[in-house]
Amino acid sequence: MSKRYVLAMMRHETNTFSPLPTELRHFSRGSEDDALLSGQDAIDAYQGTTSPFAGFYDLIKDEAEIDVPCTGNAWLLDALRSGRQCVVDGNAIEFWRADTGEELTLEMQRPGTEGVAVINWPVGVAEAPWPVSMPLVNEALYVLRRAGWTEAALIRVMVLNPEVVQHSQTAIAWLAAHGCSRQAELLMSDLE
Repeated sequence: MSKRYVLAMMRHETNTFSPLPTELRHFSRGSEDDALLSGQDAIDAYQGTTSPFAGFYDLIKDEAEIDVPCTGNAWLLDALRSGRQCVVDGNAIEFWRADTGEELTLEMQRPGTEGVAVINWPVGVAEAPWPVSMPLVNEALYVLRRAGWTEAALIRVMVLNPEVVQHSQTAIAWLAAHGCSRQAELLMSDLE
């Protein structure tokens, strides 16, 4: 298995006396729609520059597989990422995984309850449905782990009212306020 790296960069100089706000678009570089850059777009924009991103990329590019472990769908739950994740009440809930190169089976439990659900991903498949045998409870903690492993993802699921998602800006604010910041960022990138 090849080494895996996460490479990210953000630069911001604080000036408390400036009357101008710092907007998300100020963090973009070279994108036509002022969106944040990721994946190959970020590499293309910074490669060959004197930025820290370019320097670290030069160090790892020959020994690492370049992968962008982020789904473009804000409503898929990242099965291997601990933290708060939000779903829309009444919508089909699906888990997502970045690495589809091997089969994956996770056991899912809610602490303090009996029963274990199993989630299976065959090779090449990124998404899997929420197990019907595992009740969805708002603000409940769920533990997902590979059979026999001690390491686990701890996911607290927040359920939002479907009326909130009718307006993107309201949904973004709700997600951010409830700790689902990654999902809020994905929705924000769709607005730009």
